[in-house]
Amino acid sequence: MAESTDIAATPTRDGTQPEFRHAVTFVNHGARVRLEANCSRALERATRVLPIGSRIESSPSPDAVFSLSVAAGVATAETLHHLYQDSAIVQSSPDLEPLLQRLESDLHFAVASNARSSLFVHAGVVGWHGHAILLPGPSMSGKSSLVAALLRAGADYYSDEYAIIDGQGYVHPYARPLRLRLPEGGREAAGPQSDIGPVGGRPLPASLIVSTHYSPGAHVELAERGPSRGLMILIANTVVIRERPRFALDHLMPIAHGATTLEGVRGDADEAAAWLLRYRDLESEHGRLPTAR
Repeated sequence: MAESTDIAATPTRDGTQPEFRHAVTFVNHGARVRLEANCSRALERATRVLPIGSRIESSPSPDAVFSLSVAAGVATAETLHHLYQDSAIVQSSPDLEPLLQRLESDLHFAVASNARSSLFVHAGVVGWHGHAILLPGPSMSGKSSLVAALLRAGADYYSDEYAIIDGQGYVHPYARPLRLRLPEGGREAAGPQSDIGPVGGRPLPASLIVSTHYSPGAHVELAERGPSRGLMILIANTVVIRERPRFALDHLMPIAHGATTLEGVRGDADEAAAWLLRYRDLESEHGRLPTAR
């Protein structure tokens, strides 16, 4: 809800767009995104969900524009808050919080889609003994649960949504607040930052690419795959693979050929996390696979 006094205009039922007098442009991994609102209070709320590492800069040609329009006074079914992307309404609500959650997700995706200096791959990432473990997978695939289990086992937090890969094949931290999905209605709950544990601060080479399918009650059954399969798993989860295939492959191939790929089934996340870290340690020391229960 909004009670700001500097609202320039409110959304109208005839589709007329409000006037957005308050705006900032931020840059993140080379992507340029403009964020605007029809009152200063709304813009201040919106800037709280900027992707980690964003820098406020002036840019005449943003890659994407997001606009937040809040209704004057108390919003009702007649006067909803609206979120726009590039002039089109993407969501409306009498409550501002759902729009901010949608905005946060859309801002991250806008950065991932327009990044120029790095490649974004849908994957959870943790650091373990100087190497990155990648957990590629789309939303709702269980990667955040496995990331959380790996953190409980002592790994460093890098990301629960995107692996950020540079031109040398190193994985950079993108440690937004860890979010776990609740079973009731698929709603998200943010895990307290203090519970995450150590957060990675430097780029790491990748040692494992882990693609798992969750099966309730199953034990860990993962098998090694070759570099070509690892590359295909990464390609399937790369945001710009269709728009910029050469750029994507140049970033992915060093990881696919330098890391071990594991693919298979898992059940309990904590069991899988312990198995993966044990595997990584034994691979480093002896090059052999631990026995799963």
